[in-house]
Amino acid sequence: MRQSGPRARASRSEMDMADTLFNEENARNPEPVSNSLPIVQTNINQVCFQPQRKVLLQVLPVRIHSQGNTVDTYAVLDPGSDSTLIRKDLAERLQLVGETYRLNINTVGNEATTQNLDRVSFSLSSKEQPDPVMVHGAWVIKKLNIPSLKLSTKRTVEQWNHLSDVDLPELQGGDVMVLIGADMAHLLIHLEHQIERFWEIDSYSTKRVLSESTLSVEDKQALAILESNTVKEEGHYKTALLWKCEPVLPTNYAMAVSRLHSTEKKLKKNPDLAEKSQNVTNDYVTKGHAQRMTKEEAKVITPKTWYLPHHAVVNPNKPGKVRVVFDAASKFDGVSLNNKLQTGPDLLNSLVGVLMRFRTGRIGVMADIEQMFHQVRVCEEDRDSLRFLWRDLDETKRPSEYKMTVHVFGAVDSPCCANYALQRTARDQQGKFSEDAINAVRRNFYMDDLLASKQNCDEATGLAKDLIGILATGGFRLTKWMSNSREVLTAIPSSEVACDIIHLDRNGLPQERALGVKWCAEQDLLSLEPAKSKFPNTKRGILSATSSVFDPLGLAAPYVIKAKVIIQELWRRQIEWDSELPNDILQK
Repeated sequence: MRQSGPRARASRSEMDMADTLFNEENARNPEPVSNSLPIVQTNINQVCFQPQRKVLLQVLPVRIHSQGNTVDTYAVLDPGSDSTLIRKDLAERLQLVGETYRLNINTVGNEATTQNLDRVSFSLSSKEQPDPVMVHGAWVIKKLNIPSLKLSTKRTVEQWNHLSDVDLPELQGGDVMVLIGADMAHLLIHLEHQIERFWEIDSYSTKRVLSESTLSVEDKQALAILESNTVKEEGHYKTALLWKCEPVLPTNYAMAVSRLHSTEKKLKKNPDLAEKSQNVTNDYVTKGHAQRMTKEEAKVITPKTWYLPHHAVVNPNKPGKVRVVFDAASKFDGVSLNNKLQTGPDLLNSLVGVLMRFRTGRIGVMADIEQMFHQVRVCEEDRDSLRFLWRDLDETKRPSEYKMTVHVFGAVDSPCCANYALQRTARDQQGKFSEDAINAVRRNFYMDDLLASKQNCDEATGLAKDLIGILATGGFRLTKWMSNSREVLTAIPSSEVACDIIHLDRNGLPQERALGVKWCAEQDLLSLEPAKSKFPNTKRGILSATSSVFDPLGLAAPYVIKAKVIIQELWRRQIEWDSELPNDILQK
């Protein structure tokens, strides 16, 4: 489905009408869909004819989750559809609530119809794997025209010898109630492609590099934007957004209001998360990362005006920390902020390279740039594209309008802009600090993580102090310092050392992750943590366990290779994915 466009820009009075979405009386007694609903254009490419042969579709059993409820049903994988669909009776059973849109639907026969459809969100998983995947913006429709004879069942495949032993689970009812489209592309990747990439990882550094990578035309354009629009302001770098071309954005105020309503409903169910989300917003304003707009400022609508939906995210490894992520990929009238922006060139250092350089010296140091994206400001003329709505969780109030003044989590160009500002800091301080420290900024950072090493404590201490000084000139604060040397840690201000937020062994130095690899500073050891999940003794279980080992340096390769050899043996024996492993394999 494609949303229609272009469409006339909404006036402020039209935006005000969107506030009625928050009228509780209307929510309890909804009025018929009005003409002011956003109109969405979609093409349904379906041809009916008498088949000459039987074609089975990619149908599989899935588990749908929402608000503590789960339903097992069938889903069809359809890469030819650009939207995910869910049947209305299933949506009602799961009590899914969404926003209503008016759709103009064109069929292959050029027949045009208009329907009012809801868009909802839910979680989806396979029956075997408990970890669900979030599905946003699925369309609710009355029925999916997929006859049961298109389903792959045990009875339909047993007539072919090579498929006779395939175990196809069957559900009661047998109806397909979900269509997974190309908007969930990561769910449509064929298993063989995933496994092929899994094996290719081991070929790192064994392939001959034919030529150095060159920048694309788009990357050169992005760098030109950064070079010509980056300035220093109050100790911070300020850059433009990396537009593909001069944008003309539709006014998505009504969509942002609807998404705010959904966010508030979720936060109501989690008071602790709601309080932390409020604190984050207050902190944005206090630090100048966001600016609350006056009514007069909010009335000014420009071609760049865009409202970003947002939601709170909790890092499972840092339960107390909440990050607000802006959904720059959300579409309105077929347009999103992200599809108007360039990602820019990849300015990240190689993760493997950073880890290998970290191992070269006897004394290791680690640090983290505090809120790296938020230390890089956005040019004033682009800030209208980073508006968002918030009303302090008070549904009786009209949403206030804010705009971010810094680069945000969720925008595709933020990593490039932040990395450019970091590299620009090193370039601008050339000759003012040691060349060793300048090179460390260039080669020892992976995004906001510093990993470096020197041969002795004096060198490591000098490097740490120089790095703190260099980054401070660009508005970056290096914090959460760690080292395998107490002498180095003592030379760093105690407020910047990571000991207060990480686990400490008794009388020991800190332990922390070094780009996903656990570093025990006391023994100066890198280690790998196996997944805590228990995997079944099946081919699927072995593949899952082996894939769960994050080992960019290949430290565990002598052990992991044994599991991969077992996987090869299971393929040669044609062992099924979920069959119990033979005893001789278990003994290995």
